[in-house]
Parts: sequence; structure tokens; C-alpha cells
Amino acid sequence: MNFQINKLETQNLILRKLTMQDLSDYIEFRQNEQLHKFLPTVPKSNSEYQTSLKTRVENYNNLKNPTLTWGIELKSEHKLVGSVTIEDVLSEHKLCEIGWAVNVNYQGKGIATEALTEIISYIFSNSKVNRIQAFIWQGNSASIKLAKKLGFKHEGTDRKARLKNGQFLDVLNFGLLRSEWETNFSYRIATMQDLETIWDKDISRNLGDDRWARWKKQYINYNQTGMATTFVAVNGFEPVGQITVLFSPECSAVKNRPYLCDGKTIANMNAFRIDKQFEGQGHISKLVKLAEAYAKEKGFNTLTIGCEAQETRNLAIYLHFGYTKFVTSLTEDNELILYYEKQL
Repeated sequence: MNFQINKLETQNLILRKLTMQDLSDYIEFRQNEQLHKFLPTVPKSNSEYQTSLKTRVENYNNLKNPTLTWGIELKSEHKLVGSVTIEDVLSEHKLCEIGWAVNVNYQGKGIATEALTEIISYIFSNSKVNRIQAFIWQGNSASIKLAKKLGFKHEGTDRKARLKNGQFLDVLNFGLLRSEWETNFSYRIATMQDLETIWDKDISRNLGDDRWARWKKQYINYNQTGMATTFVAVNGFEPVGQITVLFSPECSAVKNRPYLCDGKTIANMNAFRIDKQFEGQGHISKLVKLAEAYAKEKGFNTLTIGCEAQETRNLAIYLHFGYTKFVTSLTEDNELILYYEKQL
């Protein structure tokens, strides 16, 4: 199995090879003593980290022992804030180990979740790996919670297996199998690859309708610029459902309609879609809950939603979700659209 550290992109992150231009950021996050609390390492000097980074950068092209590390760059700050590393690749057994580290000052912001979701998807989609494993030290509750959130199973514990600051610590063993990843549904913020996939599906279903290609371009741009966030239901490799929340009043669907989206307290939820074979299984409900929680976390207290008047089934579903307060009706593309809202 030959891994390639290709550049990956998510809504908030660029996952890429490290470079020497990352040195100051690399030192900043690696030198923080708190980062090493659950690692078999200690902070090093600036010169030692410079040598370490130089070795990593040079070894990306080493065919025998390549660097298998993605740097995590935060788009909004153009700053390296962490890394994800693949280790102990056993090709004959089709398994590898994954590890991660995030700048202490940027922890608790969903960065590791977003990065690992994309990289795990990349590994299973672009290699023959059957198992990804992670070893997490006793007391590292944040990483244990994250591993479980990503679908890893706790498979056992190596008791008192590491010595740190004079104390023996357990090591918890976690594993994620390809079969589990492929068959389990997950619900998450869409990656750029997800967006390409779901919009290409829509275009293929609506051949001859040029609006879909235009909407694809718009919604990918909205996600890239933070004007909107798309959430997807993923079945194994493939996104099979989506919902988008528009946060900016500059989005075309809500422009000059502050009662639908004002960019401050009111956001608009639209683009509900689920592949036909997965209808009626509760996936849209889970996406709605995820989108609502995300909007509330961003400080919005009201979500609006629109429905074609003739789509009585969808209207009943939206009312069931709690969108019961009528806002307005508008005619769009010769269709009467009814808008409702919900207080979060």
C-alpha cells in the first residue's frame, strides 16, 4: 500500500504536506508542554524542531520511509494548527495506525474532527486498508470521545503500558474496520469532495436544466467562503443526502429577504435531498438536528424553511420538525413557495 499525502480540502481546513514555511507555527504548537501530556514526548528547543521539520519535509520523497503526515492549515488564518500522521503501515495485513495533534490554543473547535473525517475517508477510498487503529493514553478523554465519534471501537487496554512523569498509564486500543465504515451512516459537515458528488448527482438527475450547474457553483462557493454550510448523510464512501444552511443574506436565495436570513439571528435552511432508496429512514431528521445545533452554536436563534405549496408531504414533514410559524409566501420560478420558521 503506497500512501500519497495529497492535498485535501474541507470547509475550514487545508490538509497538505508540511513545508519549512510552517516552522514558526510548527514550533508554536509542538513546544506547548500541555500538548505532550498524553504523548511519549517532551517539548524540544527551536533548533531541534527546525531539524525535525526539515527531516519530515525532505522525507516526503523518500521511497523507503516517506513522511506520512498531513499538516492541518486553518483557512481563516492561513496557519498551521496541527497534524495527522499515518504510522506502522503493514501492507501484508492491510492496516495502519493513525495519530493526531492540534495546537492547544485551537482545541475544542472541531478541527480534529473535520481533519480526521476527511483523511479517514481518503484512506479507505484510495487504498486497500482494511483496518485503521489508534492508541490513546489513559486520561485523554477528548481523543477517546473523538475516536468513538468517528466510529472507532474500543477493543482492549494495555494496562500500565506507558511511563510518564513517574506514573504508569494504560493505553486504550481503538480500531475502525472498512466494513464498519462502509455500512454505517454518519452525519457531518460536507467536504469539498462531498459537495462535488452530491451536486453532480443532482445535475445528472436533471439533465437539460442548466440551473443545477449554476447552483452547484454557487453552493460550493458559499461553503468555501463561510456564507453557508452543507451537512451530508454519508453511507460508507458516498454522501446520499444533504441539507444546507444559508448564514449570509448575500446568498441569492435569500438576498433582500431579511425575514428569511439577516446574517445575525435568522438563517435559512434549504436544499433538502436524500437518495430515493434511503427515504423514510430518518436521515433527513438527523441532518435537521445537526444543522439546527450548528446554527444555534453560531449564535442564530431562528431558522426559516421554504416548501412548494403543492408538496404537501414535505410540508407535513417540516411542520413535524417544528417549523410551524408561517412567515410569508413567494412565487419563485412559477412555483408558490410557503415559508415557515422555528425558534431554536
